[in-house]
Amino acid sequence: MTTNTRAANRTQRWWTERVLPRAIFLKQRWLRAGNCHITCPGNQDGLGAQLQARLSGMLFAECQGLTYVHSPFTSLHNTPADEPDWPTRCERFFGIGAGELAVADVAHELGEPRRVNNPTQIRMIDDSFWSTPNCHAYADLYPHQYLRLTDRFAARYHAAPKDGCTGYYTPGVVNVALHLRRGQDLAHKLHLMTRSDDSAVLLQTITDALHDTDAPYVIRVFSQGTEEDFPELRRFGVEFHLNEELLSTFHSLVLSDVLVMAKSCLSYSAALLSKGLKIYGPTGHRPLPGWLVLGKDGRLDQRHLTQRLKAYTGQTTL
Repeated sequence: MTTNTRAANRTQRWWTERVLPRAIFLKQRWLRAGNCHITCPGNQDGLGAQLQARLSGMLFAECQGLTYVHSPFTSLHNTPADEPDWPTRCERFFGIGAGELAVADVAHELGEPRRVNNPTQIRMIDDSFWSTPNCHAYADLYPHQYLRLTDRFAARYHAAPKDGCTGYYTPGVVNVALHLRRGQDLAHKLHLMTRSDDSAVLLQTITDALHDTDAPYVIRVFSQGTEEDFPELRRFGVEFHLNEELLSTFHSLVLSDVLVMAKSCLSYSAALLSKGLKIYGPTGHRPLPGWLVLGKDGRLDQRHLTQRLKAYTGQTTL
């Protein structure tokens, strides 16, 4: 591929992924319609992706003047074989649809939703009902808008029953949760895996910053595999929580004071519900304001992290 071809491809992507969608979304906002509804059932993929799809739909509805209609989980990839009611349990666990309209009720009034591939294809028409797998096309252009909804997300999540789910959290210390994506589903997606040695470099920065604050702490690693798969991390005295139930892992990520995100929708969704500090490595979805973003070399500025930790623990103000 020539240099000119690569430049042309970059220009095309910039136009189709940035400029054109922004123009469409501005037009939608200007043409606001009455009684216009949207639901986001996600694709037939995993729990994290389907949860994030629904959160993006709530964002789009809030910002574009539509009414959000909740599609409950019905089919989830990697459903545990011994738990046939897994989608129902997940729906109850997250609680994000609490108080929202149901698809059946809106369909009774307006008919079945019109299915489109993404939110740019939605037309602002009075008394209409739309269904799109997700609204990431909007959320990734305007991630800061999530700040309008994160308190609502968190309130619904914490109000929902957790059915005896274990959330690992130690009061009185800074709880650091390191989420590392592993598993068979990454066999052809190695770019989504964080190397253990890179995580060790980051953990060194985090522990150095914590020592600067004199705050006691605990570090927990949430992943799959065995402890022998993470030899670089053992010197930090971490607690390993491997191969645990997915909902327990998710709840622990949400509860953490410092969440080191994996390149996964599960981590991203947990970050949208968490009140702690979020450490974000570049993925397909953009960070929110206030998240600590790793540099291109995968490193984090220790001085800035120390300042944020001191502010978080009440030792100083930014």
